[in-house]
Amino acid sequence: MPRGRGSPEIWLLGSGLHSAVYAAELGLPFSHAYFINTEGSEDACAEYRARFKPSEACARPRVSLGVAALAGETEEDAKRLAASRNLWVVRLLSGRPMPFPSPEEALDYPFSEQEMRLLKGIEKRAIVGTPQQVRERLLALAEAHGAEELVVVTITYDYTSRLRSYELLAEAFELTAAV
Repeated sequence: MPRGRGSPEIWLLGSGLHSAVYAAELGLPFSHAYFINTEGSEDACAEYRARFKPSEACARPRVSLGVAALAGETEEDAKRLAASRNLWVVRLLSGRPMPFPSPEEALDYPFSEQEMRLLKGIEKRAIVGTPQQVRERLLALAEAHGAEELVVVTITYDYTSRLRSYELLAEAFELTAAV
């Protein structure tokens, strides 16, 4: 049960134009699931703003983006770590879910032509690189969408590399722990 004063803020999470229109019509903040669908994302956010109807819950349009991002000590390290998630999603979208693979297993996997096409699309939906590269791409993405907030999800094979990615991003954005 949530604690504290009031209720949690309600946002509508969606991955396309229809969700953006629903959020606008209902007067809710909109969080675009960029990690699911990049196509038309800027148009969806613009349409949300154009159709927004203020409500008691939300007086003005508010946009956030849900983004898959992974920062590594080096670009090569980040790409190696991202290989696990990429293979896992390829298999999931191919109707062949599997346990989450290690980076080594993912890098050795023999992708078919069809899987390679899926992989290219999956790689487009994530931001992977050094902390500075990821920071720059996240800021550019937020600006292009007029997003006030980014919700970053990092999926890796092991907890330690996921935590390190978040630490590297926090350092790149000069974030400090809440007191």
